[in-house]
Amino acid sequence: MKIGSFLPGTSYILTLDDCKDESSPANINNALAAYERKDYETALKEFRLLANQGNAMAQTKLGYMYEHGDGVNQNYAVAAEWYRKAVKQGNIDAHFFLGLLYDEGKGVEQDYQIAAKLFLKVAEAGNYVAQSFLGSMYATGQGVEQNDKTAFYWHKKAADNGNMVSLAELGTLYISGKGVEQDYTKAAKILLESSKSGGYLVSMNLAWLYKHGYGVEQNYKKAGLLYEKVCDGGGGKGCTKLGDFYEYGNGYTKDMKQALELHKKGCDLGSKDGCAATAWFYKKGVGGVEQSFGKAAEYYIKACDLDNGAACTGLAGLYIEGKGVRKDLSQAIKLFEKGCELGFQRGCEYFQKYK
Repeated sequence: MKIGSFLPGTSYILTLDDCKDESSPANINNALAAYERKDYETALKEFRLLANQGNAMAQTKLGYMYEHGDGVNQNYAVAAEWYRKAVKQGNIDAHFFLGLLYDEGKGVEQDYQIAAKLFLKVAEAGNYVAQSFLGSMYATGQGVEQNDKTAFYWHKKAADNGNMVSLAELGTLYISGKGVEQDYTKAAKILLESSKSGGYLVSMNLAWLYKHGYGVEQNYKKAGLLYEKVCDGGGGKGCTKLGDFYEYGNGYTKDMKQALELHKKGCDLGSKDGCAATAWFYKKGVGGVEQSFGKAAEYYIKACDLDNGAACTGLAGLYIEGKGVRKDLSQAIKLFEKGCELGFQRGCEYFQKYK
């Protein structure tokens, strides 16, 4: 953290009132310097004196010290009180930090609407972090009315100001056509640019474009390398997608054992599709494993619990036949219904047949 600045893109402007009495026991420069050298006792004393005199920057910094436990017992509620005092005076950093507390429900009752209003002030002041946050909030409807065009607007602002997260989100929006006309070529260009900084979302979306040849020349190898990067970084979905390439021989020599290994790894990392694929391998007895309906049921349960509709339907089939689990028509019907609710059409068909 640099002296005189908390947020990227937001710097304090010291007024004459802030610094008019250098002989005072406390002045903002001394307080900031003390904080920077981790002399929290001195910083706390001087920030508190200035804060009680109404200095908004000192109020913000004091709130920050309480939020992070710098020289004091961590106390989110006290941090929020000091941030509010600074917000009333228009301090932009205080708006952001108080917004974070409301967003996370720390020291205050969680309230996404209040968080969004506070972030808006910071975003309008040009801070790309808040702009990116707002873009995500409008994309999901968290604390604001969901609006894809407004999400695109704020992500574009943030990306233009150098925010790589929002740059990646723009690529996603161009792929989906949400808030902007669908354009795979623009998506590819943006994702290729943002790929320099890495990131799960960038790699997954760029891999998808290479896999299908949208906006770029189709290239399974490049897609596979990106999926491998995600997998190595702990992204289960990347493992599963790479497993699909080995399973179907897309750009890679078909290798069912390697496919199963990747699907298992994906499942262990939380990929519902990885769990469902692993269940299928055990159900069929392929990939170098013996057929095991019990193992299939085990992985179908994991995938269904993660809301994979196909897995719920597959598990229901085992309950119908009593394979790997005890035969239970009632449980099967419930699972067919869940599969249907999750959008798996075959689950709907079987639910209608057995209910």
